[in-house]
Amino acid sequence: MSVKEQIQDYIRSVRRRLRWQTIARGLAVCGAGAFLLTIVAVLWANAWKFSDMAVRVSSAVLWLALGLALAFFLVRPLLRRLPDTLVARFVEEKHPEFRDRLVTAVELAHKSAADETARLFAGLLAEDALTKTATAPPGNLIEGRKILRPLGVALGSIGLIVLLGFFGPGIFRYGTRVLWVGWAEAKVDPLYQLQVSPGDLTVGRNSDQEITAQPTGFAPGAVRLFALYGDSPSWESAPMIPEENGGGYHFLLMNIRAPIQYYVEADGVRSPQYRLSVTDVPHIERLEVRYHYPAYAGMPDSIEPKGGDIVALRGTTVTVIAHTDVPASSGRLVMDDGTELPLRAANEKELEARWTLSKDAMYHIRLRDHQGREARASQEYVIQVLADAPPQVRLIRPGQDLDPTPIDEVVVSFE
Repeated sequence: MSVKEQIQDYIRSVRRRLRWQTIARGLAVCGAGAFLLTIVAVLWANAWKFSDMAVRVSSAVLWLALGLALAFFLVRPLLRRLPDTLVARFVEEKHPEFRDRLVTAVELAHKSAADETARLFAGLLAEDALTKTATAPPGNLIEGRKILRPLGVALGSIGLIVLLGFFGPGIFRYGTRVLWVGWAEAKVDPLYQLQVSPGDLTVGRNSDQEITAQPTGFAPGAVRLFALYGDSPSWESAPMIPEENGGGYHFLLMNIRAPIQYYVEADGVRSPQYRLSVTDVPHIERLEVRYHYPAYAGMPDSIEPKGGDIVALRGTTVTVIAHTDVPASSGRLVMDDGTELPLRAANEKELEARWTLSKDAMYHIRLRDHQGREARASQEYVIQVLADAPPQVRLIRPGQDLDPTPIDEVVVSFE
């Protein structure tokens, strides 16, 4: 290998070390910036309860900032041309004892000498510069730690982002995954959400339907129900009523005559949109409730011709009879804990269900017509189970203080 080629090989080695140093520094800046920006973006999105818009904006800002950082601190420096003379000047600055030998040798190597004397002079200068480079190997000019440390910062920043997404505190664990992996995950398993019931449902025309909402992950100041009735061009809203226990909210839609689209919103958190469809199924004119009390109670059977709510001793056998306006093929008595009792035909326009009371619950009736269409046909009713209490004795007569004589007869009666 000629002296000129050895000089060029030395310059290439130094340039390669400079490139690696540039890459390491660029990655370190981008990694640290991505970590810090992740924290800021998560906190900002959390202030807006990770709404769709907040997640989209935060995610876009993160990726845009990362792209700009890579372009400015990595791609742009790597695209900058490093001529041999500039690399040689870098070596001369590190080792002033070269006295411009390397720079001059590189410059002369790129020029065609006019005569043999000039070429000979250039060769002698190159040999002298090559001798000096032995004291300044590329590894000493740019030490390995100047490359490895920035790479460690970059890898550490990426590792912190990963740890934040898997093991960080609640909002950071959720927010990091959502903002980096994809905003669509926010819809699959959101951190803040409103669980709305009953969701999509078919109800009977002119019936009532209660809408409930349970906030998860936050305590809203107010919750509103938004509804779009039939072909109405505008949405209507109303505040939902807070429940006494459990932190939930409810609202009763009454006398539903047309399909309704609805959703619930609170503090920027919005539920999915649902639909209440309406169908003309048999309608319940009245509910009849019959009670057959346990033998130990000593109470006669009773009937409530126009009942609904059920209050009785534990162990009471209850029969609920639904009187419909037109014959129904079948139906179900549905409790809020998921228990379902089939309604069997007792007469042409009567369906009944019978069971023994054992627990408190809420229930409603669903009816099916002869075309197989089913819809809710009643409002929610209460089932309250009373515990058996010890007998109570009450004095009926005489009912007042007496001062009888020894021969007076006193009548005493108890209940």
